[in-house]
Amino acid sequence: MKRILLFFLPLFLSTVTFAQTFTELNDQFIKLYQQQNYAAAVVIGEKAVVKAKEEFGTQNINYAISLYNLAEGYFNLKNWDKALQNYRIATASYQSIGNIDEVQGQLASINNSIGTIFFVNDKPDSAISYFNRSADYFFLHIKDNTAILFVVAQNLADSYYKLDNYKGLLEIAEKILPVLFTEKGKNSAEYYAMVYNKGHALYYLERFAEAEKTLRDALQLVDKLQGRNNDEYAAVLIQLFKAVKMQNKFQDAEQYLVEALKIYEKLRQIDSFLLANTYKGAADFYSDNSFFEIAENYYSK
Repeated sequence: MKRILLFFLPLFLSTVTFAQTFTELNDQFIKLYQQQNYAAAVVIGEKAVVKAKEEFGTQNINYAISLYNLAEGYFNLKNWDKALQNYRIATASYQSIGNIDEVQGQLASINNSIGTIFFVNDKPDSAISYFNRSADYFFLHIKDNTAILFVVAQNLADSYYKLDNYKGLLEIAEKILPVLFTEKGKNSAEYYAMVYNKGHALYYLERFAEAEKTLRDALQLVDKLQGRNNDEYAAVLIQLFKAVKMQNKFQDAEQYLVEALKIYEKLRQIDSFLLANTYKGAADFYSDNSFFEIAENYYSK
């Protein structure tokens, strides 16, 4: 339902000030990056990596930082090969420094970025592996890391969704929802998205009564956030229709279906395939319940 989210961390500053040449290059890179001049930034970033290696060696945090920053530049240029290459070298450099908390946090950020690269290149299995490593760290260090934790959790949800891995989708939704409730509140867009993910997962795991309850909550949340005359509200109605239909609650199912169709028909600018598919779902529903004239009306749309 949601698309993959990209979380851009602040670039890391050099922790050593006596290496002026590297510091100047690093500062220049950061300035260009913050101006979103990524093409110029990576040219400077390549030089900064060379200088960091010359002045500090490969087992030094400044070298790791220079590689991370360069990877971020290539990431924003969507040069995935170069970004991945530098993230991996940065990972090796950070790991050589030792198991200190600062290093582990930066490794967790890198894992989220690598996972994102795999996701956008249609490799959700590989993406999940990296997203999980990132999530493991941020769940253990929630303080000061809530923003990126929410992003990593949604990235995991999107990856599980893409693979039809509804058990995984349910697990991450249930794990992040209490944190979202505490940090963002029940009426936040992030909380709603995860409630919907949970309801969606429960439906495909054939836990229909639980799915209905969860999706009712999602419907109330999206109503508060966006109102009713939009495709998001209609999408939750359709998912509710499906969950209720599987429990043989004809009247409730019909109510959700009709309301969703009214919204879709009113909007009209929605995807024609989505509307056609909804009409077919309505036709099948009425046909299965022996309302053949109504079904024929939808089949003919």
